[in-house]
Amino acid sequence: QGHLESRLAFPECRSFLSRQWPWHAEKLGGLRSQAAMAPCPPDDDAPQLRETLLGDIFAALDQKQRGFISRVELTHILDAMQSDASVTFSVPEALKPMGSSRDTRVTLTDLHQCLGDLTEADLEDVKWFVESVVKVEGELREVWRVAVRGWRERAERLHNRHLHGYLLSSQPERISRWLLLRTSAEEAKEKASVASVGLLGLGISQQEVEVLFADETAEDINRCSDKIEPFLVALETRDRLTEAYKRCAEEGPGPSSGVDTSLDASAVELLGMLTGHAECSRHLACLLIHEDTLGFVTGLIRSGIFSQAVISEGSKLIMVLLSYRLNDSTKEEEKLCRQRVADYLEMDFDCTAPCTNLQAEVSNNIADWVGSLLALPSDSGRGEMLDALIRHDERRLLLEAEGGERRDEAAPVAASLFSFGRTVPLVLRRLDVSSHHSAHEHRTPMRTHLWKFLLNVLSSAGDRGRQLFRVGSGMQVICNVLRGSSWGSERAEITLQEEEDREEEEELDNGRQLDDSQTSWPYVELCEGPRNEPRFYRVDFLDDKFYGSKDRMLAAAFLEYMSSDTMWGEEAAVEEMMQYPNTLQVLCRIRPPSLGL
Repeated sequence: QGHLESRLAFPECRSFLSRQWPWHAEKLGGLRSQAAMAPCPPDDDAPQLRETLLGDIFAALDQKQRGFISRVELTHILDAMQSDASVTFSVPEALKPMGSSRDTRVTLTDLHQCLGDLTEADLEDVKWFVESVVKVEGELREVWRVAVRGWRERAERLHNRHLHGYLLSSQPERISRWLLLRTSAEEAKEKASVASVGLLGLGISQQEVEVLFADETAEDINRCSDKIEPFLVALETRDRLTEAYKRCAEEGPGPSSGVDTSLDASAVELLGMLTGHAECSRHLACLLIHEDTLGFVTGLIRSGIFSQAVISEGSKLIMVLLSYRLNDSTKEEEKLCRQRVADYLEMDFDCTAPCTNLQAEVSNNIADWVGSLLALPSDSGRGEMLDALIRHDERRLLLEAEGGERRDEAAPVAASLFSFGRTVPLVLRRLDVSSHHSAHEHRTPMRTHLWKFLLNVLSSAGDRGRQLFRVGSGMQVICNVLRGSSWGSERAEITLQEEEDREEEEELDNGRQLDDSQTSWPYVELCEGPRNEPRFYRVDFLDDKFYGSKDRMLAAAFLEYMSSDTMWGEEAAVEEMMQYPNTLQVLCRIRPPSLGL
C-alpha cells in the first residue's frame, strides 16, 4: 500500500499537542466541559448524532477527500488525549500497533467499528481535539512553508549568480549534497558533458526544496537559512561598493581633486565591512574573490580619486583575501577562486622572457596594486602602506603563536605571494635612483624599507626570484644605489620630455670631453645616451645627512646574503653581478670599498 502521508509528520506538532491538550481545552472555551454539561439528546436522536460526529471526525482528518485516513495519525491523536485526566476512554485495541510499524488505511466504516465503544460525549471530545489538531497542524504547516520559502529565496539569489557552491560547508551534509548536485549541473552546462546530462534538469524550485526539507522542522530550516545570510550580506555589500564607485566615477573629482567626503566615508565603511566578512570565513572570502573583488579594489586604489583612508582599507581587504592562499587550494568548489587568485598574482608570468616595459599590460593585479602604493604622492601614505606590505609578507615567516602562518619551527616557509609576476621588477624600478625622478623613490628611509621588503620576498623564491631579479636589472639597480652621488653629474628635476630635448641638443654638440685622467678604467663606464658618465638627483640623498646611507648598506648586505649557500650561492651571485657591465667599476670606486663583495 505504500507509506501513507501523515499530517502529524511534524514532531513539534505531536509533542505540542500532547503537552498542551488541557490548556487548549481551557483556552478554546472549555468545549469538553460544555459538551459534558450539554443536555443529553433524546434517545431517538442519539444514533443520528453519533453518525454525524463520526462523519465530522472522518472529514476533518480526510482533508484530501481520498476516502480513508491514516491509522497511525488517528492513534497519535487518541494517544495525545490520554494526557488529560478527564478523558475516560483509552485507545481502542483495533488501532494499537500489532507488532508492525506500517501504516494502514482506515475507512469510515472502519472508524465506526474502532470508535464503537465511545460515548457521544467522548466523540464530542475527539471531534474537538481532531479539529484542534488540524488547525494547529495547518498553522505549523504554514510556518514550515514560510521557512522553506525563506531558505529557497536566499539560496536562489546565490544560485542565480553561481555562488551557491560556497554554501556547502555551512549546511548539513544532506543539504550540501543536494546543493552539490546543482553545482555539478552548472559545470555540466558549461562543459556539455554527456556523463552529467542527468543533472541538467535539477534546480531550486519550491517543490524541490519542499521535498528536500520534508523531514525537517521550521526551526531546523531557519537555522540553515541563518547560515546563508552572511553570504547575502557580503554580496549586497560588494554590490553597494560597486555602485558607490560608479557614482564617484560619474561625478568625477571634486574641487580638491578628490571625491565627495560622504562618498569617501561610505567607501571606507563598505570596505571595512567586506574585510570583516572575509576575516570571518574562508568561504565568504571565496565568494568575494569569485566576484572579482581583488581586481575591483585594485582598480579603486589605482583610480587616484580616493583618500588615504580608502586606500588603506582597500589594501587591508586585499591582504585578507590573499592570506587564504587560495592559489594553493585543491578543493573542487574553489577551482574558480584558485584560478582568479593565480591570475591576480600573475603566476603564469614568464620570468625568462625580456621585460622592457613593466606597464605594458595593466590588468589590476598584484603588481599594479603594489606599484600604486609605492607611488602614492604622500610620504606618510607611502610609508604606511610599505610597512603594511612588509608586515603582511612577514607573517609567513613567523609562528602561529607570534601571529604568523607557521605551525612550528620545522614547518617550511611558504613562498611570498609577491614573488610572482612583475612585483619584484617594479620594486627594483622604484629603487633605481638613475631613472627619471618621477619613477623612483626619493626618500632614503623608504628605500631602506624597500630593500628589506625585497630581501624578504626573494629569500624563499628560489630560482624564480633570481630570474625576476635579472628581469628587473637588479644588479644595475644595486650599483646605482651604491654609487649614489659619489661621482657623476647632477641631474635637473625636469619633465621627461624636457630632458629628452636637452639630450638631443647635447648629442648634436657631440657631448662633452673628459680629461685625460678620466679616460681609463675604472673611470669610464658604459652609459646609455649622449652622456658617458652616470647622473644623479641631489634630492635623492638629502636624507643622508640625518638618516645616513642605510639604503646603500642594505644593498651591499643584500648581495652578500644572496651569495650565501642558503640562497643563490657564490657562483650564481657572481653570475648575476656580471649581468651589469659596470659592476667592477662601481665596486672598486665606492668608498669605503666593498671588499667583501
